[in-house]
Amino acid sequence: MEQKSDRRRLHRINNPDAVVRYRVKKKSGIMTSYSNAEQILNLSKSGIAMNLPEQLNFGKDIQLKLNFPDG
Repeated sequence: MEQKSDRRRLHRINNPDAVVRYRVKKKSGIMTSYSNAEQILNLSKSGIAMNLPEQLNFGKDIQLKLNFPDG
């Protein structure tokens, strides 16, 4: 099988112990409570990839708390 090249311009960092908690702004303007800790897959200066238990629509207002292990 042919391997596709990664066309990202910025270096992505993988840290399997890093987690994110997030909350979503409702239509009323009120933010939900922070989620449980979810896995961060990788991140760069321009973006983050993470596993979330729900799908968030493009343009949705969210707040993130990123936690990285000491070291």
